[in-house]
Amino acid sequence: LKTLSLAKNGLKSFSWKGLQSLKNLETLDLSFNQLKTVPERLSNCSRSLKKLILKNNQIRCLTKYFLQGAFQLRHLDLSSNKIQVIQKTSFPENVLNNLNILFLHHNRFLCNCDAVWFVWWVNHTEVTIPYLATDVTCMGPGAHKGQSVVSLDLYTCELDLTNFILFSLSISAILSLMMITTANHLYFWDVWYSYHFCKAKIKGYRRLISPNSCYDAFIVYDTKDPAVTEWVLDELVAKLEDPRDNFFYLCLEEKDW
Repeated sequence: LKTLSLAKNGLKSFSWKGLQSLKNLETLDLSFNQLKTVPERLSNCSRSLKKLILKNNQIRCLTKYFLQGAFQLRHLDLSSNKIQVIQKTSFPENVLNNLNILFLHHNRFLCNCDAVWFVWWVNHTEVTIPYLATDVTCMGPGAHKGQSVVSLDLYTCELDLTNFILFSLSISAILSLMMITTANHLYFWDVWYSYHFCKAKIKGYRRLISPNSCYDAFIVYDTKDPAVTEWVLDELVAKLEDPRDNFFYLCLEEKDW
């Protein structure tokens, strides 16, 4: 069997996997039915198919890998359906280049930014697309309704993408700056202390233990900064000289001379 015609049968579904047993099938006509879907991957159902007619159905979208691997296909008729978007993955270039003719007229294409690739392709392809200038038109949105797909200018979509990238980079830079500023405010002294502590360790400095020393540490700080002074007196001294803990003796430059 090389040709199978099931046109005008009111079919609402079709067993695509059944085509696997038809090894020599070249033409399949399913036009004028009520089909709403296409196979996930046509090549998994038939590798010999050269002509597929699906016009006048109710197909709304093409599966992601619809034509992937369908290298024998030469004639594809998708006209008079309800297709809104055609993605690049549905129409792989190595399959499209083998097509002789492709019918797409009388569909409901949405001419938004999702259609950028499709608009570019119909303007550059060498595949014959009948009625391209007159009947392959947009159903929307807005001002694009009724306009020919081949005459669309979607340059604004490229600008939107550029603006989105610039916006994302700006937000990332602002958030990074805020995080660095906040971290510097909260942890600057900790980092500064850790740095000098490690530096001293590397240079060989160590704590001198002497029974005659009156103090465990000498504290130098910016006495002109009220916040620093408050922290030293209320936090550092209060905690380190607490007799309930280790009870360090601190020598402060402001009060112990």
